[in-house]
Amino acid sequence: MYRSLRNISSGTELAQRVALGTYITSSKHTRGMEEVLSPGEVTVARSYWPLKDKRRLNVYQQKAIDLAWRNKFTMIQGPPGTGKSVTGAHIAYALAMRLCAEHSPGKDNKQCVMYCGPTQQSVNVVLEIFLELLNHPTPAKEKLKIIRVFSKALEKTDFRGAELDGDVFLHIKPSARCDKRHAEYALHHRIRRENKQILVEERRFQDLHRDGRVPSVDDIVQYRKMKADAEEKVLKSGINIVLCTCNEAASHRLTSTLQPKYCIIDECAMATEPECMVPIRRAEHVVLIGDHQQLQAVIQSKDAEKMGLGKSLFERYATKRHPIHVLETQYRMHPAICEFPSKAFYNGRLKTDPSVMRRQSGLNLTHFWPKHDSPIVFCQVEGEEETGHIGSRGSSSQSKFNMTEAKKIVEIAEKLVCHYRVPNSEIAILTPYSAQKRLSVKN
Repeated sequence: MYRSLRNISSGTELAQRVALGTYITSSKHTRGMEEVLSPGEVTVARSYWPLKDKRRLNVYQQKAIDLAWRNKFTMIQGPPGTGKSVTGAHIAYALAMRLCAEHSPGKDNKQCVMYCGPTQQSVNVVLEIFLELLNHPTPAKEKLKIIRVFSKALEKTDFRGAELDGDVFLHIKPSARCDKRHAEYALHHRIRRENKQILVEERRFQDLHRDGRVPSVDDIVQYRKMKADAEEKVLKSGINIVLCTCNEAASHRLTSTLQPKYCIIDECAMATEPECMVPIRRAEHVVLIGDHQQLQAVIQSKDAEKMGLGKSLFERYATKRHPIHVLETQYRMHPAICEFPSKAFYNGRLKTDPSVMRRQSGLNLTHFWPKHDSPIVFCQVEGEEETGHIGSRGSSSQSKFNMTEAKKIVEIAEKLVCHYRVPNSEIAILTPYSAQKRLSVKN
């Protein structure tokens, strides 16, 4: 990442303007989507996946796709439940198909759409959306070639190579790891499917370690070269969408093989500005998707936060009154729940899709709520916040908990289960603290 930021002056003109915070005027692509793509590809770009549902994206999502198609720099704000990642995936598909239309089949082409996020989980969410298209037969997906690139650390949780690092990576969250459903599109799985010798060498190294021996330097060098060659072969095989974190975009294996003409950053408001500049540095066309009214980046250093590192690239441009397209239709919340965030953070612009009210649980909870027609309540709980250690004994990690609140949570859950016959699987208890979660489960 440091190398990419140090070389920002050698980046594209757009990247330099973004780094300087320049107001970026519209630079429009003259040909519309319908003029470049086939009718089938346009249908895929504008419809929900899987296509068998035959539902079009809403008007705000379709306008976001058109703006991202035509403009070199686009900002899309996605309030909770408005489908910003769905919109981002459709934008990536449309731009990937544009690349296919611009280049002759079989011609060596390094250009791609680079879809990034600040965390592994944010990227996995987008891959899940693409699987809705890839797992259903449709001619329009044949040109789509996706690769998911995990970090080296995460790859080692699946395959231990010559460097067996003990349990140093076991703290990685399961949600960030490579799910079995993602393995088909993960670079580190694909190279081992196409070159079985990599697995043979890794098993040999493991046998050596079990016997208390180590591989020779020549063996390790040869293994690393074999793996690097396999990665290069895959990345140069016509990949048109790369899914990775912002930091991974600076890895040598990506910078040496691909040229990201289009850069899409999802959950952009949760990434620090230096993180965002890493994939943007080589891009000619940038789409930022996020919501600065939601969670911000976690900054460990208080001094760095005071000096402005806590303000994301998305928020910086938003506060400069740069044009932002807002997705206004939400599919997550009951209208009564949506009302407060809509008024408090989005100037009353959020609208609830009619499908939300059609999702009936079949349970009669009218008398559970203090205000019968409003399924939302704020409970004032007088308790004392405490701090305790989490993890193994002797761990320095700390988390907060509140015993009184935990008891109240359990009391409400028991009432829903015992008095209103709500299945356990229909109840979600959310807390920002690991210690509070553990205490609630224990109770």
